[in-house]
Amino acid sequence: MLSVVVPCRNRQNLIVNTINSLAGIRRFPVEILVVDDHSTDSSVAVAQEAIRRVSAAPGFSGRVVPGPGRGACAARNAGLSAATGEWVLFLDSDDPCEGHGVEQLCGILAKDEVADVAYGWVWEVDESGKKLHKNGVALEDCANYVFDHHWHTSGPVYRKSLLDRAGGWDEALTLADDWEFGARARMHARKIKYADVCVGSYVHHAGERLIARKFERRKATSVIRAALKIRANARKLGLLDSHLRQRVWRRLLVQANELLLHGEIPPSNRVLTACTRQKDDRFVALIAAALLAVPVRSFRASIYSRLRAKGIRG
Repeated sequence: MLSVVVPCRNRQNLIVNTINSLAGIRRFPVEILVVDDHSTDSSVAVAQEAIRRVSAAPGFSGRVVPGPGRGACAARNAGLSAATGEWVLFLDSDDPCEGHGVEQLCGILAKDEVADVAYGWVWEVDESGKKLHKNGVALEDCANYVFDHHWHTSGPVYRKSLLDRAGGWDEALTLADDWEFGARARMHARKIKYADVCVGSYVHHAGERLIARKFERRKATSVIRAALKIRANARKLGLLDSHLRQRVWRRLLVQANELLLHGEIPPSNRVLTACTRQKDDRFVALIAAALLAVPVRSFRASIYSRLRAKGIRG
């Protein structure tokens, strides 16, 4: 059985479409778990009614699970604790799935008992429904299977036993949580399979979109914390090779540079000092030392130029 975990907070106008999309899964039993993250609108009543209609079909069941009210990661963990299926799919409340694609992923896990993750790609679309681009890339097309971001939140179906080993979502992260969670799952997975199939869509909401060129302290600090946690888990599992170590510290360098140039000196100094201690990466240490000595805005252009030239702008 597939357990579908959907965190929801004040999405009464969006949650119905997501729940209805699950009706397209025909080959496997489906358990729908909508986790209410303390909604103040009619999301709970709307979700309950939608689940009731979908669950009228054979093989479907579901309910609304009360969440702890601490954000999406905590809500997903609450849903994961309540899940009884062998496989788990995480959807956001505005991420409808493609039933045929999800069925293919479940079929892969059903046939290959060693595979712990099967994933495909999702369409990123704008609020009008216009398709922007695909989100999801095969493992062999990435430089490092641990560090690179292979899938969107709704892209993979996980074997629940994998998540029991790897642990749930990190509730301390407000951003980059999907990156850290995916990296941890890849580190613990016995086998991962990619299918070139659409498994859903991800909606960009203009009011919630982060502007890539605009500094956000929350984003920078979350990426730093996620990168450090990925590094710690890789070290614990014996996967911290020189390539991964350099990728992590270069990502830290870029985010620390953002903090430094916007007046966030204490956290920047800590990260940059750590960078200088990576004796096996002289390039990073050199730039880190220069940043500490010359913390001026005009230095950013030359740093980014050198990072991009080496293909490591993160």
